[in-house]
Amino acid sequence: MPDLGPERVADGVHAWVQPDGGWCLNNAGVVVGDRSVLLVDTAATRARAERLRDAVRGLTPLPVRTVVNTHHHGDHTHGNLVFAAGAVVVSHERTRAEMAERGLALTKVWPDADWGDLDVVLPDLTYADSLSVHLGGGRTAELLHPGPAHTTNDTAVWLPDREVLFAGDLLMSDCTPFALMGSVRGLVRAVGRLRA
Repeated sequence: MPDLGPERVADGVHAWVQPDGGWCLNNAGVVVGDRSVLLVDTAATRARAERLRDAVRGLTPLPVRTVVNTHHHGDHTHGNLVFAAGAVVVSHERTRAEMAERGLALTKVWPDADWGDLDVVLPDLTYADSLSVHLGGGRTAELLHPGPAHTTNDTAVWLPDREVLFAGDLLMSDCTPFALMGSVRGLVRAVGRLRA
């Protein structure tokens, strides 16, 4: 199944979009800075993560130096291994703990799927409430933890200079609120915070 992205969202900002109708599908964000790329989420399988890597290479010769995981679910993190050699992986502190505890458990949900050769690559850098990632040229990515919502460890990535928000699974087309391991009340609060 071919990917639909990358789609240009703003100058230097793209969304890598996977088509509807499959299992463990997520979208990713690509933010091109002056010297490097910030990637928001990876993918569930090794092959999908490699296609994402190739899509980024098609956009820019700059390397991916920062990967942000929006939460611990494998469809957002299993592809970290494709980028880990040259990038710092960043997440909320609970994301790292949940990833370490769960490992590759998601692969047991669909045991017949072609996951590829996977290893869990834990985040190198964690934060508690918020973190600013400076991308050069005055561009900043603001990482925000809005509290328990979809999970206990969600991160939203706000690009104030482009007015673009990457929300991970905090906002999902046709199914918000989806508080799989978090809180519906928390998700309502989180959406209010993101809207503000």
